Amino acid sequence: MVCRITVHRLAARTLIRSLEMEEGERGGEQVGEVKKKVVKLSVQSGVSSAFTAFIAVNKNLLTINCTSIEHHLTPRTPLLQLVSLQKASGCWVLDPALAAALGKTSKEVKNTKPSAVKHGVWATILALIWLHGFKMDAQEEWKLLAMKAVSWLCAQNALCVTECVEAGNALLGCSVQKDALGF
Repeated sequence: MVCRITVHRLAARTLIRSLEMEEGERGGEQVGEVKKKVVKLSVQSGVSSAFTAFIAVNKNLLTINCTSIEHHLTPRTPLLQLVSLQKASGCWVLDPALAAALGKTSKEVKNTKPSAVKHGVWATILALIWLHGFKMDAQEEWKLLAMKAVSWLCAQNALCVTECVEAGNALLGCSVQKDALGF
C-alpha cells in the first residue's frame, strides 16, 4: 500500500511541477485555470505546490505546525527507481541509474539503441515498455507518468518509434505493442 501511495504522489508531484512551469508561461484567464488544476491535484494527492500548503493541527496540544510536505524516500523497488528518474518534462535520461532500474547494464542499453534515435527518446521508450511489460498490475499508479512521457515523445517528432519499440522489446524480453504505449 505504501508503495502505491508513493508512486501516486511522485506522479502527482511531477505533474504539479510541470503545470507550475506551464502557469508561468501563460497569461490572462489561462493562468487561473492552470492554478485551479494545480490546487485540485495538490489537495487530492497530498503533495504541496506553489499555491498550497498543509497545516497539521494537534488537537490535544492546540498548536499548529505549518510545513511544505516533501517525501524523501529512497527508492527500493525497480518501479520506484524508474518513477523517480523521470524528468519534469516527461522524459527519462539514458544513464546508469535507468539501466539499473530496467535490470540491465549501461552497455546493454546503449548498444541496443537504434543509431538514428536520440538518447532521451530511447530511454523514454524503454521506460514505457518496461512499465507496460512488467508493471501492468500497478498501472493506476503510473499511468499519469506514462501519459506525460508519451506527450513528450510526440513533441519530439520521433520518427523511429516502431523501430525503438521492437528493439526495446528485444532488450527487455517483452512483447509490448506500439499502440499499447499510447501512440
